[in-house]
Amino acid sequence: EEMQGFTDQYVDYVETLSNSLPEKPYMAVEKRVEFDEYVPEGFGTADCILICGSVMHVIDFKYGQGVPVSAEKNPQLLLYALGAYESFRMLYPIQSVRLSIYQPRVSEGASEWMCTAEELLEFGAYVKERAALAWEGRGEFSPGESTCRFCRAKARCRARADKNVELAFRTMKRPPLISPEEAGDYLKKGEDVAR
Repeated sequence: EEMQGFTDQYVDYVETLSNSLPEKPYMAVEKRVEFDEYVPEGFGTADCILICGSVMHVIDFKYGQGVPVSAEKNPQLLLYALGAYESFRMLYPIQSVRLSIYQPRVSEGASEWMCTAEELLEFGAYVKERAALAWEGRGEFSPGESTCRFCRAKARCRARADKNVELAFRTMKRPPLISPEEAGDYLKKGEDVAR
């Protein structure tokens, strides 16, 4: 029942946005978008895509309440936007992309951010280069609590395991007693080890 209320709010947000546009937009709901031109085997499901004139809206509904998610330069939404852009650019003269994240259990309204199609494609070029390195198993890993939080590979990631072992068995400093501040610092640094 509670979820139904929140999803109704999301639908109201999409309808209000749709009705505010100068003309009836093209709408796709739960649209599979492929961005494998940028990321090998890359695809996702965009919750809602609206296209009106030269503006494409990519809207994501997030039900979680623990972590507020911003639309500004959001990599997941930018990837979905790249996939949508590739699908629709021959049909619509897309010049601007508006990203929205509707997360009703965290905030009253949606987080929104807009960029040009050019900026979207610049992001695509950046991602393509980084994804190629990752696909080949090269590049630099930066394990940490925020970077690994939602990663599906974190349980098997060698870089994360190595960092956690280093934190757990740090032998550089072995005083007879540590201060409460140092203990707190070690606990904060090793937070990810416990997970």
